[in-house]
Amino acid sequence: MKPKLLILDDELPIVRAFERCLKYTYDVVTATNVRDAAALIGSVDVLLTDWNIGADTPMTLLGRVPTVILTGNPDRAAKAVRSSTVCVVIAKPAYNDLVIASLRAVLEAHCGDCASGAP
Repeated sequence: MKPKLLILDDELPIVRAFERCLKYTYDVVTATNVRDAAALIGSVDVLLTDWNIGADTPMTLLGRVPTVILTGNPDRAAKAVRSSTVCVVIAKPAYNDLVIASLRAVLEAHCGDCASGAP
């Protein structure tokens, strides 16, 4: 069984690009705003999110599942999320290989068995 991944970004082309890249390894669900993501977060194993979601941030979602954050300002995001379960903050632009490796690492660190679907 594939791990379930929530991709959150306010830019739909970015969401779709990550979805295309990750759909073979993960059971992917997507959201383009924090409200919709909050409705899905309880059913996923891991979150891949942009730090800036329009005028919002994913802070209300952090701590609920292991998270990989993509951001243009990694220092600011890292300071804001120090006490959550965020395992990786990645500076943009991010290469797919780094994102894939980071997702696998956070799954292995936080829920061992749920990473078994990832290659």
